[in-house]
Amino acid sequence: MLRFDPHVADAAEATLFHPSQHARRLADGRLEVQLRAGGQSEMAQHLFTRGDAVEIVRPAELRDLIVQELEAALARHRKHPKA
Repeated sequence: MLRFDPHVADAAEATLFHPSQHARRLADGRLEVQLRAGGQSEMAQHLFTRGDAVEIVRPAELRDLIVQELEAALARHRKHPKA
């Protein structure tokens, strides 16, 4: 399950993440998307582009994967001094 912030909800709603997806708007304007997909690596790459505008509610494995990717990106950028 994914939850998209209101400012990206329209774009997320127009995106087909997987044929099995079901989306619904929440009272606060966020978009909740449920789907079953096996390609977690591909999904993580796509969700990475949404930054902090998406919350990966479940599965935990996908959430953990994106956390690892974000930590790796932070580590890489932190080791270089500011230009």
